[in-house]
Amino acid sequence: MASADMTMVHQHEFPQVNHSFGYVCLSDKCNDEMSLKQILHSLVIEEKFAQKLTPLLKIISPFDAHSAACYDFNNSTVDCPSTDLDTCQRCQISVDREPPPSQQICATCPYYSEDANSISRQMMFLLDSRTQSQNIAKINCQLKACNSIDNINRIYKASKITFDFGEFFKNLSNNNL
Repeated sequence: MASADMTMVHQHEFPQVNHSFGYVCLSDKCNDEMSLKQILHSLVIEEKFAQKLTPLLKIISPFDAHSAACYDFNNSTVDCPSTDLDTCQRCQISVDREPPPSQQICATCPYYSEDANSISRQMMFLLDSRTQSQNIAKINCQLKACNSIDNINRIYKASKITFDFGEFFKNLSNNNL
């Protein structure tokens, strides 16, 4: 799983941006220095979140969920918390565009929400089948109607995550993944 995230928290004047990846290996032959180097050479994470999306993360205090006009929709096959306008602290939306052309959407203003306004883009790549299994964009935000499909599209446009399977397997032909 590769991801790019941007978070805005009260104590920071500027958003915090980070890139990360997680790697699961089910064999003793793929969890070594060579595999890690090949992942780093094969994975590309590019984003322009700070330049293009920072205004979406404005902190609204106090947050009024009743007037926030959070988008409320769910067609997701994973658990999507229901909207609770009496307790929620920010609007949320998560969209998974994999496999195309379908998209799974979970848009809500839930009872529990994460501690910070944030934007993220995540993709999962399956090495054994050389395929992609997830393409997720998320927003946790407080501006009026900020958890819109239009803003999700802005996240997809402002970020790119790719994995070159050919590059990864080029020097690992002796390893069994």
